[in-house]
Amino acid sequence: EKPAEWFRKLGHHDYLVSARANPMLLAEKLGLKLPGEGSYDTLSGFLLEFAREIPKPGTTIEVEGIKFTIQRATPQVIQEVQIRW
Repeated sequence: EKPAEWFRKLGHHDYLVSARANPMLLAEKLGLKLPGEGSYDTLSGFLLEFAREIPKPGTTIEVEGIKFTIQRATPQVIQEVQIRW
């Protein structure tokens, strides 16, 4: 089975993920519990709730011990996120 394009394993508890991924599906796939995961359509929307603005690449947002590092973003949208825990 070919891995989904939106999701790539980098190492143990270390993944590169599209910011358009559904947080509920992502949490299920990674075995994580994200606060309010059912309230957002995209990982980007979830992260914007905590950042309150479009974070620049390299910015890390930590939510309940899970580190979300912005890998790619434009001034308008988050594109790709590294997730580590």
